[in-house]
Amino acid sequence: MLISAINPFLPFKSESDAQAFLNGYGLADQCAFISALYIGRDHLHSNGLNHDYVNANGTPIIPIDRYHATGMSCELIHQKNFARILYEKNTILSNYYASFLKCIPHQYLITF
Repeated sequence: MLISAINPFLPFKSESDAQAFLNGYGLADQCAFISALYIGRDHLHSNGLNHDYVNANGTPIIPIDRYHATGMSCELIHQKNFARILYEKNTILSNYYASFLKCIPHQYLITF
């Protein structure tokens, strides 16, 4: 699974280390790392997706995929900022990713 690939590298010692890690992945996968971070942050103390992500029937209100936080063309968060974001979130990244994996239903996880 893509998200678990980052864990051995955490915490990043520098923004350059984060960029070196990202360089091993294409843009879509880089977007997945960033989107999973923000979904995990939004659900840090939850056991499932919050009501601002899905309605009572479990239907998504907003897209829940690898472009969730970045946009399809990185129009929401530009790719040049990815390494800085990963480095700045540094020690809490593993918590964000664990929260993401705990809360995201399988049908959405396969899109990451």
